[in-house]
Amino acid sequence: MSKNCIVELLSTNPALGKGELESIAVCINRSAIFATLDEKAKQFAKSRGIHVLHIHTVLKMLLKKGLCSESDIMGIVKKIEETDKRIIKLELILT
Repeated sequence: MSKNCIVELLSTNPALGKGELESIAVCINRSAIFATLDEKAKQFAKSRGIHVLHIHTVLKMLLKKGLCSESDIMGIVKKIEETDKRIIKLELILT
């Protein structure tokens, strides 16, 4: 990942955090999909031509495909909620 890419992203959208911008830069460099809870980051990534998934969708797919158990998903959700100080809507994942 190019430092110039991150600097360019920071200069074009200072409202996003460094971690979000680094993730977006990785997605640009690797042609990867960006998963997020943040609406501003989602819109910014989309404006850069990056395919975006909501984190609920990723977690639901992991559960549905049997790649993670419900217990695994609950652990991931707990960690996200503690780290990011956000609430994950479990009904969007477990139904």
